[in-house]
Amino acid sequence: MHLTSKEFIEGFKNKNKDTFSEIVNSFGDAVYASVFRIVGNKDDAEDIVQNTFLKAFTKSETFRGESSILTFLTSIAINETNMFLRKRKHLLYVDIDTISNHPHIPASDISTEKKDIKRIFDEAMDKLPFQYREIIVLRDMDGMNTKEVSEILGISQSAVKTKLHRARTLLKTLLKDKKDGLL
Repeated sequence: MHLTSKEFIEGFKNKNKDTFSEIVNSFGDAVYASVFRIVGNKDDAEDIVQNTFLKAFTKSETFRGESSILTFLTSIAINETNMFLRKRKHLLYVDIDTISNHPHIPASDISTEKKDIKRIFDEAMDKLPFQYREIIVLRDMDGMNTKEVSEILGISQSAVKTKLHRARTLLKTLLKDKKDGLL
């Protein structure tokens, strides 16, 4: 059955376990990759994704079908990530070995130079306020369009554009500062 068919969406809304299993298999890696890029920790990302799918299953009847199922899931995942980070309020870190081994985060044979570049980028991302980090992950790293990001975050498309511009500007400044510090 096709993931966007009317029957499939109805199966999702009616909590059909086979349909839900197919959703987890189809979208689990993409949701995990988004969450992992934000929290930077494998175990935390797995917990958040598990909570995301649990909540998606219990709230599936609220899915109106106006957006894609992936957008619906990502919206839940972002909310779960926000709640997790508010509870934990810990410094985020990125484990280079975990990133290198994840199928949706390519870097299995990173050279030393590329590892340094990746480390600098990750450190700059970690310094971004969460609202900027999440918008860069969704828009630039996950490749979602402005409308999808708007739906996920529950803000207007113009607010997405404004936050994205501010996030990119701040990230560029942080990267420049890191680069200048190395020279």
